[in-house]
Amino acid sequence: MVTRMKQEIEGTRWFASPYARNFHVCAARLKPGWKVPTYPPVYVSGKGRTRRGAEQRLLGEAVERASLLTASSQQSWTCVDPVSGNRHEIDPALYYGDDRPLSSHGTATHNIAREAKYRALLELCERRAIEDWWKGSTPTQWLPQTTCDRLNITPLVARLRGQAPLARRTRFLFLTAPPGSYVIGALGSDLSGRQLAIGFAADTNPFAALYGALEELLSVELETADLVRGQIDGDKIEPGTNRDRASRLQRRLQKFFSDTPPQDHDIDDVILPSGFARDPQFLGRGLEDGGVPVFLTDLTSPRIGVPTWRAMFRNPRHAPFRSGSDHAPL
Repeated sequence: MVTRMKQEIEGTRWFASPYARNFHVCAARLKPGWKVPTYPPVYVSGKGRTRRGAEQRLLGEAVERASLLTASSQQSWTCVDPVSGNRHEIDPALYYGDDRPLSSHGTATHNIAREAKYRALLELCERRAIEDWWKGSTPTQWLPQTTCDRLNITPLVARLRGQAPLARRTRFLFLTAPPGSYVIGALGSDLSGRQLAIGFAADTNPFAALYGALEELLSVELETADLVRGQIDGDKIEPGTNRDRASRLQRRLQKFFSDTPPQDHDIDDVILPSGFARDPQFLGRGLEDGGVPVFLTDLTSPRIGVPTWRAMFRNPRHAPFRSGSDHAPL
């Protein structure tokens, strides 16, 4: 179903990373008909181990952003409690303010509505965990190499980074997450421990979270490679450009990890959820039991018809990055 979005994007480009030759990344922008007139162009991207997989994810993100833009003019949203099924009317401005058209925390799209709901809840858990960790409310914990070996992530890193002309080091962080989910950060650096980049992912299955974080990292590292290339060439870094954002993020990460000595954390210390249920009700019940109940709202655009759902904490004060994510590691 998402393939219909090929007609709604333009300027598609493909990228190759010097850090991961066996990985594909593409980017495009939504056509002007979707854009709110006062906003800049809306860019989307996709990544994966195959070109087809990367393109599918690009189109999925295009659906997500276009659906958000369609819903931005609505004065109220009908929300569903994923546990009880009860419906509630909310004012989206209480949760997202003026940023709600483009802020996508907790939004996901998929051809199957149940999967879209599940992924939306996971992204909400991920962003909440990232903000808590970044602000120092939760500890910085490395996954030991033995854990990565046991979960078969080490050979996967080697395959994706195989034959890369520039060597990178990859380590994984275990973030304290809302109940029922795992949130993992993948940190990449050069062999001296600099040129940092980071990617995050959440899942109810720890391996899936590790793999998702690695994919996100390999995508983010494209900006790292471009920044390094510009520095070598002596290019001026213009404010507001991708290079400027990548440079500021590198400085923030370098300072964070120099100020925050991490601890080792073995995932065996955590009780694994049985069956890794890909079920929005299962995840919603875990969040409710943990004191952070959630709502789900259907943002599917009638023009597109691909299920798109947004998850939000019932208490607006729990919404991640309410003051913006300019200073976050995203």
